[in-house]
Amino acid sequence: MAYAERSLTLINIRNVETLEEVNLDLTQGFPKVSTVGPFASPDELIAAANRLNPSEAEGFVVRDWMGHRLKIKSEAYCLANKCRDRVGASRLNQLELIFSGHLDDAFHLLPKHIQVSIGYLKDDVHFLCEYVAVVWNRINHLESQKEFALQATKFPSQASSSICGKREPSVRITFLQGW
Repeated sequence: MAYAERSLTLINIRNVETLEEVNLDLTQGFPKVSTVGPFASPDELIAAANRLNPSEAEGFVVRDWMGHRLKIKSEAYCLANKCRDRVGASRLNQLELIFSGHLDDAFHLLPKHIQVSIGYLKDDVHFLCEYVAVVWNRINHLESQKEFALQATKFPSQASSSICGKREPSVRITFLQGW
């Protein structure tokens, strides 16, 4: 979740001697946490958290009658963070997302810098696929496996290794193995 600016929101203050909470209305200088609820059941609370937009809110901090606090994060927020962490971890993971067919589902959940990186990778993959297709079309007519492999090795390694010895343009597997 991207915040417009850095800030500190005051959730509570406790008296260090008695451990009782101090009324937040007595404090000044800090933004105070907004409140929602009450909720009739845990299911109602979870449903409310899941209605939140993950790019605008993580979830809720719940306080029970004894003063215990618990974070309830929306499923979408948790999923967005897992997606960001996994996809942002490596270019291989970004390629796997591109090839998975789920890029449209996850793209809007990712930070801008990962979106940009994936955009460059998509362009690179598209270029490589087109290049392999050109190489494939030039040598596919060769009958001999030996002559086919010899001609394939005359092209840059990304293209030749994708088709050499397989007699089919398998860019996806070779490209992923090379990263």
